[in-house]
Amino acid sequence: GRRYGVDADPRRALVTHGAVHAIDSILRAVLAPGDGILIPDPAWPNYEMQARLLGADVARYPLPASRGYLPDVDELRALITPRTRAIVLNSPSNPTGAVLPRELLERIVALAVEHDLLIVSDEVYDEIVFEGEPVCVADLAPDHAASVYSFSKTYAMTGWRVGYALVPGWLSDPLTRVLESSVSCLSSVTQAAALEAIGGDQSAVARMRDAYRERRDLAVGLIEGAGIDLVRPSGAFYLMVPLATGA
Repeated sequence: GRRYGVDADPRRALVTHGAVHAIDSILRAVLAPGDGILIPDPAWPNYEMQARLLGADVARYPLPASRGYLPDVDELRALITPRTRAIVLNSPSNPTGAVLPRELLERIVALAVEHDLLIVSDEVYDEIVFEGEPVCVADLAPDHAASVYSFSKTYAMTGWRVGYALVPGWLSDPLTRVLESSVSCLSSVTQAAALEAIGGDQSAVARMRDAYRERRDLAVGLIEGAGIDLVRPSGAFYLMVPLATGA
């Protein structure tokens, strides 16, 4: 509500053992063996690991540097089959640092709605954006998208393992059943810590973002100064550096 102005039913918000647990649980709730899922390439490897453990068929959609590591809607459309059930999005991206523009996200959402697919939107770096704006995809498509968040990146609470997801109403009950079967519930101690983080002074979030931006600018300047062209990341804390052939 504070970040995006979303007024969602609290039953749509589920607390998980980190964002990785949220994504894994969502996939378990919607994928059966043989179902299809579209995953970005390059991407955080856990998406494919989780999908393949469920027996899903993985199709990778390319994020070339020549396009600023952004997906192409027509390429996504061409990968959809009658068995496709979900599309994974990640913005800001690990490992490219790309931030998907709202207009592009809206087009992907329209594609998902057209084919009745679920978008699993990994938004854990939403507070680490240098250029552009973060978008709550679950707000763009309340019945066709789940947005996943984490305290790990925003509040440097990686070891505390607190994540959460805003999911469609129809997914809330089956996802609750999956969560019950895996962890029962998240530790009350870490939940209390997360409440303190999200309800307390937020100035530390801005300080960390500014520090990451300074480090990005320094790294990009040094690499470009060495004569290496690269795509300047707009968010997260990653830098994709092209290497010579065979390096």
